[in-house]
Amino acid sequence: MSIFAKKAEAKAAAKKAAPKAPKKQTLWGVGSKEEDCVAKSVHELTELNAQKKAIDAKMGVHKTVVLNYAKDSFYGDYADTGVFPETPMKVQNSDGENCTFVVQERNQYPVKDESIAALTQLLGEDGAAELVYEEQIFGFDRAVLSKDGVMDILGKHIEAAMAELVITNTISEDDAEVLLDCDVKRSYRPGILQRLGIVAGKNAGKIRQICEALGSGCVQYMKV
Repeated sequence: MSIFAKKAEAKAAAKKAAPKAPKKQTLWGVGSKEEDCVAKSVHELTELNAQKKAIDAKMGVHKTVVLNYAKDSFYGDYADTGVFPETPMKVQNSDGENCTFVVQERNQYPVKDESIAALTQLLGEDGAAELVYEEQIFGFDRAVLSKDGVMDILGKHIEAAMAELVITNTISEDDAEVLLDCDVKRSYRPGILQRLGIVAGKNAGKIRQICEALGSGCVQYMKV
C-alpha cells in the first residue's frame, strides 16, 4: 500500500472515530431594558426577530404551495423538451404578480452516502458513478514544514524523503506521521442538472426522483 493510500485510510478512520467537541460560548451581560440602552436594543431585536419569524412562517405556507406547483411544472417541461427550461422560471397570476422558481446546482458540498444509494437505485451503479467523482487532497503540516531542512529534502520523492528526514533527525517519527495530510472529497460532477434529460430521458417522475436524491446538490426554492 502506498504512503498516499495509507494516509487516506488513516484520515478516514480518525475522522470516523473523532468525538464531537462540546459547544462553547462567551456571554456578556447587560442591565434591564428600562435602564440600559444596549439591553433595550437587545429586547427590541428579540421582539422584531419574533415578528419576522411569524411572518416567515406565514410566507413559508404559501411558498410551499407555489413551490410544489413550480416543481411539477419544471419536471414536466424538462421531460417534454429534454432540455433545462429557460430561466428565469416564474409562477404568475392573472394580476401580473409573480414569484421566481430557482433551481441551483451545488457541487461544492460532499455527497452523502444516502444520496449515492438513492441514485444507484434509480440509475444503477454505473449511472450513479457518472454523476459523482472523488478527489484526494494532500497537503503539508505548516509547523513541520517550517523546520530547518524540511523543504530541501522534500524536493526528492515523498516516501524516500520522509524516511531520510527521520533518519537524519530533521524531524521526529511523530512529525513524519502528521507531515503529509490528506482529505478525500466526493462531489457531484459540474453540469449535472443540464444532463438530466439524457440521464433520465423524457420521464418527469424520474427527473423528480433524481433531483430529490441529489439532496444539497440540487437546491430548489421560491423567490418573491
